[in-house]
Amino acid sequence: RRIALSSTAEVHVARPVEGGERVAIKRLLPHALEDPDLRARFDREIEAAMTQTHPGLVRGLEVIDGQPGEPCLVMAYVEGPTLADLMAGDRGPAPEDALTHAAFALASTLEPLHGRRGGARVHGDVSARNIVALDCGGFTLLDLGSTTGEGERATDAGTPRYVCPERPRGDHVTTRGDIYSVGVLLWELAMGRRWPADTPPATTSIDTPLGRLIGRCLSAD
Repeated sequence: RRIALSSTAEVHVARPVEGGERVAIKRLLPHALEDPDLRARFDREIEAAMTQTHPGLVRGLEVIDGQPGEPCLVMAYVEGPTLADLMAGDRGPAPEDALTHAAFALASTLEPLHGRRGGARVHGDVSARNIVALDCGGFTLLDLGSTTGEGERATDAGTPRYVCPERPRGDHVTTRGDIYSVGVLLWELAMGRRWPADTPPATTSIDTPLGRLIGRCLSAD
């Protein structure tokens, strides 16, 4: 059963024939498979998913061939709504306690990347559609295809609404870019509306301790 479709890939959920937990299987669409840049991005996603074990990040289980020369990434199936699902419609501002919980949960998902032994990694696409809210209250961060080492150049554009201002300029990425994206997500939850990426508000600080933290996440320094 297909559960996700983008311009470059699709994800199906399946259950192994021998039984057990459901898995998610991601494959590139035919045109993307023939694009060297998109294929390289998928290869990076496979490598990142297969080499990490933190519960806050999607976990790769194995790589299989769908067709000859067509790698498919088998991942642990993460069940739950995305933040994009939860923020859809007119839900209004999130309560302060929910916002505080979201801030801690988002920081926890990034910790294994930013604090990685051997050098920090930048996720590069922290966005509402890439974060699944779990029943336990935590989050799982999906799509590791944009992940790069700190100080390297970005490999793709990310999700425009959430990327930091220096990203489109082609500057070297740092973990600050992910923190900026978290600030946008928290601002959207706090305000109950989409971040106006084309015309950012003159002030991003909200007059609460957590609101001031959001302002720091979105600041240029």
